[in-house]
Amino acid sequence: MGRRALEAVTDGFGFASGVLAKRLESMEVSGKLHQSLAAWAKEVRLIGNAGAHFDPAQDVSDGDAAQLLSFLEELLRYLYVLPAELERHRS
Repeated sequence: MGRRALEAVTDGFGFASGVLAKRLESMEVSGKLHQSLAAWAKEVRLIGNAGAHFDPAQDVSDGDAAQLLSFLEELLRYLYVLPAELERHRS
C-alpha cells in the first residue's frame, strides 16, 4: 500500500507514465522532490517490491512497515500540507 501511495503522489504531480522508479527520478530531477526525500522514497519502493512478491529471504518486518508509514506521513506533509499552510498564511 505504501508503494501504491507513492504511485498516487507521482501521478498527482504529473508524473504518471513509466515505472515508479523513473517517476520518482523525474520528480527529483524536476525539483518537485528533494534529494533526501527521493532517497527515502526509493527505499519505500524497494520495501514495497519486497512486500508485493513472495520471497522468504526478503520478508518485510513490522519495523520496516512502521518506518515506511512514518516516512509516507512526512512526505505527504512536505508535499501537500506545508505548501497549503504557507499559502493560507500568505493569504
